[in-house]
Amino acid sequence: MSGGFTLLVGWALHYLPFYLMGRVLYFHHYFPALMFSCMLSAVALDFTFKILSTPFLGDHNSVLFRAFLTSSFVAVLGYSFSLFMPLSYGMGALKSSEPDSLMYGLRWLDSWDI
Repeated sequence: MSGGFTLLVGWALHYLPFYLMGRVLYFHHYFPALMFSCMLSAVALDFTFKILSTPFLGDHNSVLFRAFLTSSFVAVLGYSFSLFMPLSYGMGALKSSEPDSLMYGLRWLDSWDI
């Protein structure tokens, strides 16, 4: 887990300074922190899979359980990507308050201007 701690520190050093700024921030401000976050996600998933699968299941079932967890995680990632793709890529000209919009339902807070 020392590698995970190093990645967490790297993420914090790249993310926190921009979090504290009071100006408009764009995607490119967060890209270095995103790289650390992606690597940290792999470490966290591996650790979680080891914790969940080893004590409850045998070695053979553990492999099947990890495959199930991995495929479930990839399915959730795919769904999340397809849900937020219009917002990330700027697709659709309608506002999020209009039912025909691709961004309808993505405005979770009233303070958001989508």
